Amino acid sequence: MLKTINRYVATFSNRQALAFAEFIANAHSIGEVIAEARRIANRLPGSKRKPRTWKWSFHRFADMLESGELPHCIFELKGNTKLPFAAFSTLPIVTCPGAGACAGIANAGDAPNLSEAYCYSLRAWRYPAAFLRQCQNTLLLRFNRRAIIDAFQSLPNDITLRLYVDGDFDSESTALFWFNLLRQRQDVSCYGYSKSWDILLALSDRVPTNYVLNISCGSIHDADIELKAIMLALPFVRGQFIAVQIEGSFPRGFARFADADYHKAVRDAASKLGIVKSFSCPGQCGGCTSLGHACGSKRDDGRFVVPCTIAIGVH
Repeated sequence: MLKTINRYVATFSNRQALAFAEFIANAHSIGEVIAEARRIANRLPGSKRKPRTWKWSFHRFADMLESGELPHCIFELKGNTKLPFAAFSTLPIVTCPGAGACAGIANAGDAPNLSEAYCYSLRAWRYPAAFLRQCQNTLLLRFNRRAIIDAFQSLPNDITLRLYVDGDFDSESTALFWFNLLRQRQDVSCYGYSKSWDILLALSDRVPTNYVLNISCGSIHDADIELKAIMLALPFVRGQFIAVQIEGSFPRGFARFADADYHKAVRDAASKLGIVKSFSCPGQCGGCTSLGHACGSKRDDGRFVVPCTIAIGVH
């Protein structure tokens, strides 16, 4: 019996999604991807006329790409209660050369192990639209960057953009593409999290002033103390954002962020890791401090609003 998630039927597993993601990452053309999407759609159960199912979504994805239209908007502008900013995503894992434990990768060069992976982006793979938007944007970065340029230039004035809610800088070429765009739009305040430390270090003298980086844990670079120290000293790096194992029983979901004991447990866990000062993520971006969001805001003097480690609990 199929498990129903909201109004979607889970007929497409994460393993199947990863296989399609890897196909996209290695495809030679959009045409190859269209053909593979049709093959998948034809093998999925159900009717192609039932909206928002996996079968309908894959058929729509292939049909629109073939017609030259975009199945999904490139930038998500509406935001949500957790992330009230504009956002851009690509496929996780296959665009994340620095991914380590988060993708179930123990050593560089290992294949991802989804049974060990805890990447939060995989949760989005329950939903056809979210997964296929990631697929589309990954394709556009590979084969049609003009579409991204046009969408970026059309962004509203004076917005905050989170670059890579899902996915990461997959190469120096991709990072330079974004940095050149951001340099043209100084009104866009951009921030993000990345495990591609070596890529960003190589381009450290070409990072625009309107980009702020948080280095995140779960990277294959985690054990490289020297590299981490170099990264944290870069002027565009706010600090590190880490997930910590916490002790105790707390409410699930967003309710835990209203529990003072939860935040104490997060700070205690960070302290046990040798982190002298930490800021427990309050869960909702945008207004977590009186001066702006902790991960990407600066004071008038150019200093970061929260210069210390930001931690969030996993349990």
